[in-house]
Amino acid sequence: MISLKEVKDYLKIEYDDDDLLLQGLLEAASQYLKNATGKESFDGAENIANTFMLLLISEWYENREYTGKVNNRIKPIITSMIMQLKY
Repeated sequence: MISLKEVKDYLKIEYDDDDLLLQGLLEAASQYLKNATGKESFDGAENIANTFMLLLISEWYENREYTGKVNNRIKPIITSMIMQLKY
């Protein structure tokens, strides 16, 4: 899937202070994606899967007080991406 460096690049983070937090969010997003789709791999749909994870990590990181929930602003996007990745 994606690496911690890719997450930091996406979020434009140049410091290492939040690496543990970001690694935890990366693992949580990966598990969320697997649980939501029932799939372990996304052959042919890696770009959608990676974009989904980056979007979810970004949302969780920027709104840490709500970690674990998806903001209503991006909920339709998340739902659509999950549906695409299921099939």
